[in-house]
Amino acid sequence: MSISKAIAAAIWICGMAYYSVHTFPDKLLHGVDLSRDYWLLLAQILAAALFASKISGYPFQVPSLAAKVDAQCGPGAYANFIADVKPLLLFGVSGLVCGCSHLFRHYQEPDGRTLFLAAAMFSWGIAFLVGRIILQQRGLLMEVRTDTRRAPGR
Repeated sequence: MSISKAIAAAIWICGMAYYSVHTFPDKLLHGVDLSRDYWLLLAQILAAALFASKISGYPFQVPSLAAKVDAQCGPGAYANFIADVKPLLLFGVSGLVCGCSHLFRHYQEPDGRTLFLAAAMFSWGIAFLVGRIILQQRGLLMEVRTDTRRAPGR
């Protein structure tokens, strides 16, 4: 990345962070107008897509932790755990479920705060799922089983 791109990215991130810090509490307390504040939701998805397209490996691939777990539980235990848990899929689906629950709550008691939380949760869920798809396309997804051995009882 060139210096000019790094400076432009830093200015953009600082501007978004500054604006978010001053508007996020207001949106949380007084509600959100989706026709005007859609960028708050799109920014999460775009940031996840950018992160997934630029990262050099899988986000939960921690070699030092993998070495410790593999030493304690056997070779490939960490990779099999990640393949079983599927963290990006778990976080994505959890975000969509939380968004649905806040949306149902909004229809029971109409409130701008609940609509904002529902939209934010949907946005985070979609962001994790988009990131997972991009990592899968790039061949960096660890959430697939590489070892055919299964844990006892499976």
